[in-house]
Amino acid sequence: NCLESLFKLQYGVEINFSDRFTAKASGTVPGWGNTLTRVANSIRHDGLLTEDRYPWGGSSVEQYFAELPQSVKRRAELVVRNMNIGYEWIGYGGVSNEALSRALQFGPVQVTLYAWKNPTTEGVYDYVEKLGNHAVMLFHVDSEGYKHIFDHYESSIK
Repeated sequence: NCLESLFKLQYGVEINFSDRFTAKASGTVPGWGNTLTRVANSIRHDGLLTEDRYPWGGSSVEQYFAELPQSVKRRAELVVRNMNIGYEWIGYGGVSNEALSRALQFGPVQVTLYAWKNPTTEGVYDYVEKLGNHAVMLFHVDSEGYKHIFDHYESSIK
């Protein structure tokens, strides 16, 4: 989502990269997940495809994570040769709002958090002191310190 947002900002075009391609290429383990580093390095080295080139597809986990065809891998590698994709770590485990706000001057930030329970009556999701198990796109830290995120699983802002 961060790359898609940056692409729209830079080129004025909405793009939808294939989650399925990146999940498989980066070594995501069904039911377990992956690390931000492995996903970022896979995007940098294995490339990206748009959703229409390698759609969500599959009616089972096995089909979704099927071996990538060579033609699909070659096409994704073309993207790597034509784009300069990088990343920078802001910090680990409890990064300050100030550091996040500085980073947000350059674009949205991928962060991990513990998948939440239900929101409060005000629609706010309370912070949970557990290891992150869900990656989301942070796009704003407001003056009260609330973090605004986009959750692609639910296509919602929280």
